[in-house]
Amino acid sequence: MRKKIILFLCIFLLSKLYSQGGKIGIDTSNPHQKTVLDIVSKGNNTGVLFPRLKTSDVTSIGPAMGDALVDGLWVYNTDTKCYNYWAAAPQNQWLQICGTPITGVSTGSAVLNCAGATSTGNLVNGQAASGVSFTIPYTAGNGGPYAAQSIASTGVTGLTATIAAGNLNNGSGSLTYTVSGTPASAGTASFAVTIGGSTCTVNFTVNAGYDLSKLKILSVGASPFGVDGAASGLGAVMNNPFIFSSYYPGGSNPAAMIQTTGQWSVTRRVVGSGGINDLNIGGYKLLLVSYTYDLTSAAEVSAVQTFVNNGGTVIWYSETTASNTLNMIRAYAGAGATQGTWSDCFAYNIPSSSALNGDFGDARNTLLGNDACTSRDLSNYDSSLIEAMSVSQTTGNVVAFKSKTKEFYWFGDGGVTRYSGTVPPVSGNTSPWLLDGNKKPVIGQWNGQGNVANSIVMMNIIVKALKAAQ
Repeated sequence: MRKKIILFLCIFLLSKLYSQGGKIGIDTSNPHQKTVLDIVSKGNNTGVLFPRLKTSDVTSIGPAMGDALVDGLWVYNTDTKCYNYWAAAPQNQWLQICGTPITGVSTGSAVLNCAGATSTGNLVNGQAASGVSFTIPYTAGNGGPYAAQSIASTGVTGLTATIAAGNLNNGSGSLTYTVSGTPASAGTASFAVTIGGSTCTVNFTVNAGYDLSKLKILSVGASPFGVDGAASGLGAVMNNPFIFSSYYPGGSNPAAMIQTTGQWSVTRRVVGSGGINDLNIGGYKLLLVSYTYDLTSAAEVSAVQTFVNNGGTVIWYSETTASNTLNMIRAYAGAGATQGTWSDCFAYNIPSSSALNGDFGDARNTLLGNDACTSRDLSNYDSSLIEAMSVSQTTGNVVAFKSKTKEFYWFGDGGVTRYSGTVPPVSGNTSPWLLDGNKKPVIGQWNGQGNVANSIVMMNIIVKALKAAQ
């Protein structure tokens, strides 16, 4: 009883408490007739503080499903700078109310259409989001401003959707949020978006891993320079359980570099020509052309172009200079492109080439090794059509390029994937494909020269194709 008296005295000393007709007013003797509690700011310079919690604290409250007793439970989220409230059935989830800054001008309003939202990129458990975003269309925009936002994911945690401050259109438009972070599990990541006075939720599926079988590969050319199992450099990496988790004995390996499901789908044809009749009807996503392979007809040149135009990836390192193969190269590098001899063991990887950077590391400003030190380079090409990846240090000509508009990659050396089975440093002028003791691609010393990155360069391209195939 004594505690209750003390509490009442504290409230009385801090403010004036009034009651009128069953309604309570604090610092007002005339509480509004539609309220049970009316709080007035004494001096118009005070406010009301609600419990302030982090996102993890909010979600840990976890009201029981359908618990009507907590319907409307209200807190302030210090991570998202939003007020959160619990909505009981049928929602049974935390929702948020985010405001916009007081600017002295009207703020934006619009009607969001989350059902029409589109997404870019893939989310995979344990893999940092890269190139992932979602776009929400809206109607009834009034041209007003909206504040920058940072929205933490619920369901699958670990992700954040952000958007910079801007202005809504008058009428229809769209808003694009960039997703960053690393998902903590597989499942559904939800982003509760409140902007322009409208609220809706965008859901993202977080996959258990990239499905290897979706990147169906056709590998042609001499062995062991293509995908030839552990005997080849490519095979040593692609069948490594500590790189791609689905090959871990008994299940997936949570410590693997690339979380995956399923198994590789590879059709291997050890041929010097032909073998691509089913290229555009076999469901292939990647054509890998290794040492000594040659195109023998204009029809085959056209087939390769059709494959690329339909979204396929081609990695070409046959080292062949015959006319049909040259015509295929010219389709991407320009009609005047010519092949010559690159008489050097090393090429310089260009610092500005974005194609050299990827999941396995950054190979820009490193070296590309030529296993026989006598290979092909390219001159008289159209620089507006290709992104030069590597150039000869002796001729200055291009020895590796990517089409600027398509997923076509050309290398002048047929032995870029040749593997000795030993860890760097590797001596001699063969086997520039470098792996560490766990058969993981590394940048290392080969043939008396450090900073050689063949395995990094090639695996970056293959993983990019794997992600695109999902």
